[in-house]
Amino acid sequence: MLNIKERRWPLALVITAIVVIASVVIALGSHNALGSLYVQSVSDGSGGAIIAWQNNNGTYVQHIDSEGKPLWKKGGIQINKIKNTFDPYGPPKIQFTITADGTGGAIITWQDTSHVTDDRDNPAYYDPVPVYSQRISPDGEFLWPESTITGITRHTIIMFPQVIPDGTGGAIFTWDDYQTVNKATSDHFLCLQKLSPEGEPLWGDNGILLVSSSPFHLVTPDEKASGVKGTYTRSRPTYVGKQEIVSDSSGGVIVFWTVDTGGGGVVYAQRVDHKGNVVWPDSVMVDYSYNQYPVYKVISDRASGALVVTTDGESHIIRAQHITGNGEISWQYETIGYHAECPSGIIDDPTGGAFLYWGEAEPPIGNPLERQVSIHIQKLDEVGNALWQMDKLTSLTEGLRYDLDVVADGAGGVIIVSRVYEYNTTYEGRIYFQKRDAQGDPSFPLTVFPNEIKYQGNPIVISDGSGRAIIIAAVGTGALQGDMVYAQMFDADGNLVWGEGVRIDR
Repeated sequence: MLNIKERRWPLALVITAIVVIASVVIALGSHNALGSLYVQSVSDGSGGAIIAWQNNNGTYVQHIDSEGKPLWKKGGIQINKIKNTFDPYGPPKIQFTITADGTGGAIITWQDTSHVTDDRDNPAYYDPVPVYSQRISPDGEFLWPESTITGITRHTIIMFPQVIPDGTGGAIFTWDDYQTVNKATSDHFLCLQKLSPEGEPLWGDNGILLVSSSPFHLVTPDEKASGVKGTYTRSRPTYVGKQEIVSDSSGGVIVFWTVDTGGGGVVYAQRVDHKGNVVWPDSVMVDYSYNQYPVYKVISDRASGALVVTTDGESHIIRAQHITGNGEISWQYETIGYHAECPSGIIDDPTGGAFLYWGEAEPPIGNPLERQVSIHIQKLDEVGNALWQMDKLTSLTEGLRYDLDVVADGAGGVIIVSRVYEYNTTYEGRIYFQKRDAQGDPSFPLTVFPNEIKYQGNPIVISDGSGRAIIIAAVGTGALQGDMVYAQMFDADGNLVWGEGVRIDR
């Protein structure tokens, strides 16, 4: 198992408008930017934002205040000098994550593939890749020991370690501490670790082992005779290395993971308290799919439990459930129409309840260039009742698709930001934004930014909690050259606040 204490060497033209309102600090962990920049951001809790990006020279971070003024070193503070490789035509990869630390700072987590060979025929290509983290204060001071290891991942990024703040400046991490059996074949071990505000491990040097997969073994003659194919096999059901975590609001964590049944997948959950003890006598089965693994996203209910949304691309069902702090599923809401190629998720409503969002496609099968896509959002109260009349937030003409970010405005409403682009491209696009009030009505018309800007990857929206919001995105002068990071703020009426926007990366 991994030693959590191991150390290594230390580590736009203009996006004329971007921003959105929201509540609570959100660490957007899966914004897959293309081109030469990968960008993520979280709220600083004071109307500003902490923005991190990664280019071919390493990872950088900058803090801007509510007026769009950079507070740290010009061009940002460099977190590491790891050489990165970006492939705009390859599958999306999480290069790093940024998480608000709960005290106005942030925790940046990244992988180090600098020592890993790119030769897929070399067995070392499949060796574990170390993942490091650093906590940075609101003033730009590094708070954790240099190169604090907080997990491992694969060179190909099957599942990046997850991180959540513990509410005191520390954090909890989960990762798949896999062991390679043969190339891409691995045994999986779901591990957790909690770090103090100073970066010291609290759950032992190696963390806690929560779940193990069934071990792979060479296929026996009898198994071959029964129809088992390949060289290695293992018994099922078994953990497959995928996990998500959410705070239990008491310094602990609720962990979700996927189990392969041999004919589909099941999602389970377990709560671990602030001392690292398992709370629920039995793990809770959250959802299942007969023919594929369910996709799921989770948020805290801020009362020791969690809300989890699962999607099934085959049945086109999106389902939201509430799990109490005692491990009981108290309510469930579901609707049909979700499409597997469309973004979906759930966000917290600080005034109570949550917002569920998803995309639909008509027709659901067939030529995507002849498909019309719609974005939907529903407001749920604390017991899962739908509060808004079902309607299309926006509908895209045939052959278009979108990236989406949604955030609560702190007053019972929601802000939506989307990058819309042609289906048969992986770059460029136009950014739209809109705000819906507590009743679901538009606060201002759907607004679009200039055509000549080439937006790369998902836009990120941060709310200041008082009706204004910040949008962050990578932009560029060329189709595959997302070489600038810009931010823009808009007010409660949809007016742009920061002129032509603020460039962050220089």
